[in-house]
Amino acid sequence: MKKHSLLLSDIRRKLLTLLLLGGLFSANAVAADKYSVERFGTNEGLSQNAVMYINQDKKGYLWIATWDGLNKFDGSRFSVYKSNATSRSSLLNNRINSFSIAKNGYLWVSTYDNRIYRFNPNTEIFQDIPHSLPEYKNLNIKF
Repeated sequence: MKKHSLLLSDIRRKLLTLLLLGGLFSANAVAADKYSVERFGTNEGLSQNAVMYINQDKKGYLWIATWDGLNKFDGSRFSVYKSNATSRSSLLNNRINSFSIAKNGYLWVSTYDNRIYRFNPNTEIFQDIPHSLPEYKNLNIKF
């Protein structure tokens, strides 16, 4: 009797596995019909095709770090943030290595020249964080 019970248990396990796998494959087929892939590059407004990092904020914007500025994508168009020699509230270097999005929505941006900036998306202003500030060592930013 035990052997018969074990055989039924094994059959049930295999049947359940097949049903789950079949469900996964059919779910993937349905999902493939719902999504499409679009490619965006410099022709569509991205500042450079060499993308270093991508992240999405709470508002749904995609933020893209390139070696030619910080890009924000709203789903249809790009806004590009670059250095501006006439502005004290911009980047000094366009080569963005990475960034982190804080809970308050600020972006902490790391550039190729080892500088850290705090970017306020509401005012679109970069604040350079000097290495000499005590707060710099306590930033606890994960890039």
